[in-house]
Amino acid sequence: MSASKTPVLFLGATGYVGGTFLSRVLADPSSSQARSHPLRPLRRQGQAARGGLPRCQDRDRDARGARQARTAVEQAHVVINFANADDVEMAKAILGGMKTRHAKLGVRPFVLHTTGTGVLVDFSRKLGNLITDDIYSDLDVDKLDTIPAEALHRPVDLLFLEADKEGYMRAIQVCPPMIYGKSEGILAKKGVTNTHSLQVPALIRDALIRKRVGIIGEGQGIWDNVHVEDLASLYGIILRRLVSSPASITHGRDGYFFAENGEHLWLDLSRRVAEALFALGAIESAELVKFETEERIGEFAKDEAYVFANGTNARSRADRARSQLGWAPTRTVEDLWASIKPEAEALIAEKGAN
Repeated sequence: MSASKTPVLFLGATGYVGGTFLSRVLADPSSSQARSHPLRPLRRQGQAARGGLPRCQDRDRDARGARQARTAVEQAHVVINFANADDVEMAKAILGGMKTRHAKLGVRPFVLHTTGTGVLVDFSRKLGNLITDDIYSDLDVDKLDTIPAEALHRPVDLLFLEADKEGYMRAIQVCPPMIYGKSEGILAKKGVTNTHSLQVPALIRDALIRKRVGIIGEGQGIWDNVHVEDLASLYGIILRRLVSSPASITHGRDGYFFAENGEHLWLDLSRRVAEALFALGAIESAELVKFETEERIGEFAKDEAYVFANGTNARSRADRARSQLGWAPTRTVEDLWASIKPEAEALIAEKGAN
């Protein structure tokens, strides 16, 4: 199958990460024809499907969405999934389409799935009073195999790993940590895609409600971070490999790719968010409010689910992406700190407009 005829399907391409990556595809000189059809990228290499993914509370729509996804997947040799990392039914639909394609054509299609380092969190230790020294490398597949089946994101990850083992498809899973920063792509500028990540905006939005920034316990937990544009560059490297030299990229147990370029202490992040919001006059004090019990943490997360992460640890190293793919991210934790004020200003403006 030549690179010029490789059909590629995007799922979740109007989201924060998907939209950032799709913008890169549209800006690629080799996809000049696609630029005149902004929601049909990779026109010469394949296709992108646009449409709402099913919501878990609507079973009829779930079933319709799954059937639509399965049909679309049957036509694609590469499926890039930026959608919900915990949607088991969608994962099964993707795999159903791949199995059908394999049976018809005798080929093993690829899924490039977006999971996350939430899979590394030990939720028995979420009170913000422990900095773990347990760090996962994506080259240590034996250690990755020990991640519990009930871990966050793990049920979907395991579906893809098992399907790869069965031999009818090839699974590549990108596992980013906390993502931050503004997308620089054309779709974000045109207002087509989501422009906000999860965790930093969650801290900001929650603080705008409470008028103080919260912290779980003492904020003693560490997560890795990556700028959204650096993450998009990793997807670009992988996609180029998949359509030009697919045998050069590992998959299955060896197809797990972490994507970090720095780490932060939750206490430091929360302090900087508080300082930025207080300087903007958006909260009453830069002093943090501590949430130190299970009950209080539940109260802390009632408005923004993603604030829970700041009592936990998730530490990874993107050794495979760097050594095997030559991924060279350029943004560091200093860029994370610099991103907080613009993010806060944007969210304050959005709140004022609603």
